Amino acid sequence: MEMPKMSLLAWQKKYGTEKACAKALYKVRWPDGFYCPRCGCKKPSYITTRKMHQCSQCKYHVSLTTGTLFDSTNLPSVKWFWTIYLVAADKGGISALRLAKFSRYRNDCWVKNESGFCSGSHAVFETQ
Repeated sequence: MEMPKMSLLAWQKKYGTEKACAKALYKVRWPDGFYCPRCGCKKPSYITTRKMHQCSQCKYHVSLTTGTLFDSTNLPSVKWFWTIYLVAADKGGISALRLAKFSRYRNDCWVKNESGFCSGSHAVFETQ
């Protein structure tokens, strides 16, 4: 897939807050709206103190990042979105060491690198 033609400044303006990143992640994860991975119910409630969706039928808790590359990381979504931009904008990919120059979170990137994320995988987000 091809990276949208977007400058880093435009990317930062669009995905510069945790709220904007969460909104984009929600659209990608559940394009047709939330559904429970356990029972398929489409009626969630949101637990603001835990930042999780709860199925109204089976009471299963689902976080927005569960099962994604953002799962089990303390790195803010904004920094992950910067990383996505840097990886996708660089034609040959970007190394974990090069990413370390942009962030103090080299260990998080290194862990994700083991699964292939920082070694050239591309993520595409709508530019609309």
